[in-house]
Amino acid sequence: MIQNVREYVEPFVTLGIPIEYEKIQLFPFTVAQWYDFSYTVDVFTINKNEIPDIKIIQMSYLQYIVEVLFADKTMQEIWKQKFYLLLHGATRIDLDKIGILVQNGKYYLQIDGNIINSTQFEELRRIILYQNINEYDDTPMSADFKQVWNEYIQLKNRNIEYPSLKTKIATVQSLCGLSKKEIMDMTLLNFEDVFNSAITWEEYKINHTAEMGGMVKFNKPVEHPVFHKHHDKYADMFVNADEYAKKLTSI
Repeated sequence: MIQNVREYVEPFVTLGIPIEYEKIQLFPFTVAQWYDFSYTVDVFTINKNEIPDIKIIQMSYLQYIVEVLFADKTMQEIWKQKFYLLLHGATRIDLDKIGILVQNGKYYLQIDGNIINSTQFEELRRIILYQNINEYDDTPMSADFKQVWNEYIQLKNRNIEYPSLKTKIATVQSLCGLSKKEIMDMTLLNFEDVFNSAITWEEYKINHTAEMGGMVKFNKPVEHPVFHKHHDKYADMFVNADEYAKKLTSI
């Protein structure tokens, strides 16, 4: 059993190499697979424990997929398609070698002859999410804290249009000089890191030049993109919430 999935995944993500779990190779999705991943990933990201049904809360995630999602008459074929395509994309194993087994009332995932029980499936699911979603975080939090956090994120991102994949690819091409093929071969997390780093460096160069030239004076020193103080995203929520609210009310 993996004690900390986030820490376990980190070196593999950094190096952009597959993660072996229970004799199964889990490959990171690439930019070329962005639409495949975006279409299928929600089958793994439902927070079933927030559903007000004690039976569902007590289910394992694999049991929830089989008994709830696959039993949904209006969506069952779509959920099945997403489930199998996501696992196919992550493992690169043929679809006919991926299936669900039922033994003594318990569900198992079978991948190319390897049997995964419900506890192992939960780890496999979380590995895939941490391996492919930028800043993924499934840290348990109370309902009240989660509500405050979600409201802060909505407040912070209000009136901001998030760039499309097309825009992000063009930005990386422009700022980094990479070809379309080089970008297509990048893992999703590496691409997000490069995109965010390129934007941060551009902002730093502009602001630092303006500050050094005396053209503008900032309330805080311009922070270096690499050598900077540690930031706790949850601490920032309480520090910056009022500041964001004041900015928005002045719009």
